[in-house]
Amino acid sequence: MLAVGKQARGAGVGAALVTSVLQTARDSGYEAVVLTTMPPMVDAQRLYGHMGFVRATERDWLTRTGMPLQVMRFAL
Repeated sequence: MLAVGKQARGAGVGAALVTSVLQTARDSGYEAVVLTTMPPMVDAQRLYGHMGFVRATERDWLTRTGMPLQVMRFAL
């Protein structure tokens, strides 16, 4: 899970975290990184899109309480 406090948003912290995760995945030999996000997290989704993640709608799912979750994928 990645999370950035409201006071740190817009300062590049989220991009730095994602960059670190992607590099770790590359170094570990993974083919892709897949993440789950929620529809209200528009700013995070915009960041992921700018960084190269694409929607993987075929992998979207619902929690037990019915909350829709969206999946995004980054090919390494």
